[in-house]
Amino acid sequence: IIGALLLVAPIFVSSPNFDTRWLAWVGFFQTPPPSNDFVPVFPWVGLTLIGLVATRFVQINPNFIHLNCQLENNLFIRGLNWCGRYSLSIYLVHQPILLAIVLLVAKITA
Repeated sequence: IIGALLLVAPIFVSSPNFDTRWLAWVGFFQTPPPSNDFVPVFPWVGLTLIGLVATRFVQINPNFIHLNCQLENNLFIRGLNWCGRYSLSIYLVHQPILLAIVLLVAKITA
């Protein structure tokens, strides 16, 4: 319930006081800051809490434990597990690659 409330909180709570550079990260702004990769804390902390509760539900429910055992050998699931385990490395490697592609396309089209 708290996760759902935090997820919708920015819809109902916003103030120009949060439009400043020092408070925009909270997520209660009226005008989003100019940024390509800005992610505010709210509503995403609510989604994180919902994910934690869902994971706990799956861990304690015996039907999901049986399903998990069946999916362990699935190649797609193993690939997802690998991506989750090395997500920071993937993120750090893909950023310079994408930036190089964008710069190359911009230079060609300019």
